[in-house]
Amino acid sequence: MTEEAREQSFARYLAAKKTVAAYGLSEKFEEVYVQAVCVGYPRVSGVVPDVSIGQGGSMATQQPPVADEQSAEEIIWRVQTVLPVQYRARLASRLRELQKAVQEEELDGGGIAVGSLHNFVELLKAHPALRYPAVSVTPDRNIYASWKSGADRVFSIHFLPDGKVRFVIFRPNDKHPGQAIRLSGTATVDVIIGVAAPHGVLAWASE
Repeated sequence: MTEEAREQSFARYLAAKKTVAAYGLSEKFEEVYVQAVCVGYPRVSGVVPDVSIGQGGSMATQQPPVADEQSAEEIIWRVQTVLPVQYRARLASRLRELQKAVQEEELDGGGIAVGSLHNFVELLKAHPALRYPAVSVTPDRNIYASWKSGADRVFSIHFLPDGKVRFVIFRPNDKHPGQAIRLSGTATVDVIIGVAAPHGVLAWASE
């Protein structure tokens, strides 16, 4: 990662933190309109109360870190070596970049929330047909992943450390071409794909 790229990553991270502070977001609020970009952090342009939906060197030559508890570095190592997706090397590289950016930005040197990262990887493990998502880190150090195929086809997931997720879905409005239906809510990581599937998400978010 070049110095210029690192500075840009830090700038996006700080911008996201300032946005949350400015809007006074809390656990009861979630992004409704997210500009899903290929890289970088989600930009919030509107919020509404949350709606509950659903039920509650070569890394291949290295050994995984030894730790009493699972670490972000160990999870990223597993992504690089055993995650059953074709883009695992690219994803591991992106996660290492984000981990380093957050560690260098935060005063305590902490990185990505381990529970959030674990839940993100478990989703990809359970649904390996999903395409490579745009991945970023929220101001509270959680993983935020987005799949996009046009302005009216967006699926974004905010992975919380406790196994819950917040999501946003944009889908075409069949009766009004050019307009999108926007859905948002909360679910758990083990059911979120089932919640999203009836809205046609898998038709364009999967290979």
